[in-house]
Amino acid sequence: MDENRGVPGHHSLAPNALKLVFVLAVALYAAVLFTHTAEAAGGSDSSGYANEARQISRGIVDERIAELDQFGLDDSFSLAFTPLGYVSMRPRYVTTTYPPGMPMHMALAGALFGFKHAPFYVSVVAAIAGVILFALLALYLFDSWWIATGAAFALGLCASYMFIAIQTMSDVLTTTWTIAAMGAALKSRDDERWAFVAGISFAATVWIRPSNAVLGLALLYALPWTKKALAFCVAGGAILAIPLLAWNAKHYGNALTTGYGSAGYLFGVDNFPSHAVHYLRWTAELLTPLVLIGAICSIIRARRERIHHVLALWFWSVFVFYCFFGPYEAWWYTRFLLPAYPAIILSTIYAARAINSRAVAVALLLIPIPSIYFAAHFDMLQNTHVDQAIYPDTIRWIRGEVPRDALLITVGFSGARKYYDDRFSLRYDLLDEEHRQILEQKVAADRWWLVVADYDALDAMTRLGGRWTKIAELRNVWLLHRDPNGSLSSNSMKGAS
Repeated sequence: MDENRGVPGHHSLAPNALKLVFVLAVALYAAVLFTHTAEAAGGSDSSGYANEARQISRGIVDERIAELDQFGLDDSFSLAFTPLGYVSMRPRYVTTTYPPGMPMHMALAGALFGFKHAPFYVSVVAAIAGVILFALLALYLFDSWWIATGAAFALGLCASYMFIAIQTMSDVLTTTWTIAAMGAALKSRDDERWAFVAGISFAATVWIRPSNAVLGLALLYALPWTKKALAFCVAGGAILAIPLLAWNAKHYGNALTTGYGSAGYLFGVDNFPSHAVHYLRWTAELLTPLVLIGAICSIIRARRERIHHVLALWFWSVFVFYCFFGPYEAWWYTRFLLPAYPAIILSTIYAARAINSRAVAVALLLIPIPSIYFAAHFDMLQNTHVDQAIYPDTIRWIRGEVPRDALLITVGFSGARKYYDDRFSLRYDLLDEEHRQILEQKVAADRWWLVVADYDALDAMTRLGGRWTKIAELRNVWLLHRDPNGSLSSNSMKGAS
């Protein structure tokens, strides 16, 4: 349908020079991302995905907490020994909590190319694929390689896109599958068989992030409203949707339940004002206010042109959903909006094109500038690489410092330790007073070792009680040993602070 294309002559060939520029730009972009990718199972997300990928590769549903047997502890300690990224669904066992889409990509990468490195590059490969797919979608809509290149790198150079791309997180991967789904849905107006690809791709993005189901209405509006196209889409989606429901039933006891359990407490109407302001502000700061103008233009033009109806639903459904969702404090929570950012970039191009081609060029040149400045000013890529490296570095470091039979206590490094050493750790944040007293009777104090970031040390010692000796320090990570004659305690730390 020509209403969805930028100019006549949709099938005309682009000059080879413009194609070459795009290829070289993608190659340079890939080189930068690959050389800064963090090969790390780190905090809750990255270690959670990595541990689940390994669980999938081993064909297991849950794992027994061996440390409960080692220290002679009863079933009630299962929760306290549950690493970040896990949930305890039955006594003495844990299973991973994350949706299986990202871990399955990682498990496949590991099976094909080895588990030492390949799983940690899924996100960066997805980022490169997302740039290419978005260029192809823009080329389809506007029949211009220079617009396609500009659109692709308006997304690819977005600070939150690059920030997530070099980490083991799912946001860029789900963005890439979203682009594939929406692009295939739009192409199905020319050939209904593309609706099958749209269905598979949409199911994949829901596998990765279940909340992307809110994009279902946008997908529906992108499809041609014919029985054949809808049947193709449903058939494609069922290929992945049915196994996902079976996965949930096997792991969590119900086809419609995930490891997150009931997440209703994370949503609230009261969140909307502050979250809306936060996301509008950071979207404007990272992509310029032009994209918000584009997003508004698509709402205004939605009644007249179906493509604008699609783009408005694509962006605003995701935006509104996350305005009700609790976590939002930092700039990088714009990662939740990444699957919707392609829509406002396209909307901005349409809005600028209504003026003239020069306005399109200016918009595409301006959009990436704030993110490029932001990333360069804070040395974002290098700092992220270094920050994530602390996790595997810490696990290697403590191997030579902590006795094998020690009770290792940590929160932030519990997921990383599970991945790198396949060991469970006691989480002080999940240890109540009753269980702490039982633990003191079961495990001698000189077997208690604590690994904690310096800014969390006071909270950890307050919860654990007793006196501690600081044994060593790696960057901002402390290794402490519980010692009746130790020089550190929660009281002494309060005095020092």
